Amino acid sequence: MADPRLRKLAARLLLLAVSFGLSLLAAELAVRLVRPQAVMLVSRGLYKPDPPRRFRLQPGFRGTVTNRVEFDNPVSINRAGLRGPEIAPRPPRGLRILALGDSFTFGVGAEQEETYPARLEEMLKARGIPAQVLNAGAPGFGVPDEVNWFQRYGWPLDPDVILVGVFLGNDLQDAAPSAPRIEAVDGYLRVSGEKKGGLSRWLNYRSHLYMLLKTSSLGGMLRSALGRGEPRDLQELRNEMSLYSRKRPSKIGQEGLAATEKAVVGLVASAGRSRPMAMLIPSLIQVDPAEWKATLNRLALDPKEYDPNRPTRLVAEIFRKHRVPVLDLTPAFAAAIRRGEKIYYPVDRHLTPKGYELVAREAAGFVSKAQRSPTANEVGRKP
Repeated sequence: MADPRLRKLAARLLLLAVSFGLSLLAAELAVRLVRPQAVMLVSRGLYKPDPPRRFRLQPGFRGTVTNRVEFDNPVSINRAGLRGPEIAPRPPRGLRILALGDSFTFGVGAEQEETYPARLEEMLKARGIPAQVLNAGAPGFGVPDEVNWFQRYGWPLDPDVILVGVFLGNDLQDAAPSAPRIEAVDGYLRVSGEKKGGLSRWLNYRSHLYMLLKTSSLGGMLRSALGRGEPRDLQELRNEMSLYSRKRPSKIGQEGLAATEKAVVGLVASAGRSRPMAMLIPSLIQVDPAEWKATLNRLALDPKEYDPNRPTRLVAEIFRKHRVPVLDLTPAFAAAIRRGEKIYYPVDRHLTPKGYELVAREAAGFVSKAQRSPTANEVGRKP
């Protein structure tokens, strides 16, 4: 017969374990109700390896993209690897625009009809321009990825205009060869060498309580004590801020600028009769003075040493140097922020549907003006 003292101890331990588990469950439910935590979740299979390039979107994919608290959108990829319906025939006497870019062109945070390429098509038609806008945006791409994709998959689409959307917050980092390599593994994007499983990764995507603790000051102290360094989002913020330094660009910044210029040269050379055009999409901290100040304070940076417009000027110079027209969305975005418009999601920092509408409106004016320019025959197909 078992010792009564051992049975009593086992019962107490079991009661303690059950109580602890119920407390965690109650805390998890409370966080989900009161302060839900955002994390990007993409249905498995959106990405596929594309050697010798990094990856591309999986043709025929159907799934969702959500951050759990701000948006939850269905996504469909057509047979050409573009977000949206299958490609229809070119409209008679029409203008076919191929929109290249990253998640801001793809439209994270928006329904298909709310993405800027879809809205741009509507707005051009309203201006009397029979247009077809194809969405070739892919989350995680930088300009070199976009040009590589165009040279293999985009040129057979025979676009009149190639509209390259550059997100100034991370496209230079994505272009830098020494930046952490992102690759497609089992249908997802992962940093090269990152473990596929593990308790931490499982909790990261399933527990709101875990994410709250992870991003809190307590979580920061625990990470420091365990020698794990800063969370990735904070590292990415520091990398972005390095682009705004008035000093010599960081290594990643220099590499990103060089790789971007090389890609622009390749795009111009391979465009054929298509006309490349560029559109610069600013990060929230570039256009919202309150966010800019808060970021400087958070990272303990000297305001005198940073200029939010620096990467804008550098990237614009690259395109203009190679005679690619550039639309800088910074003034329009800054004006919208001053008017109190919610054009960015406060947590995710992608654009809201209203933000994508603003992009489309500015792009419609940009393309329409090019149509009326002396080089309009390079933009639209002659009858």
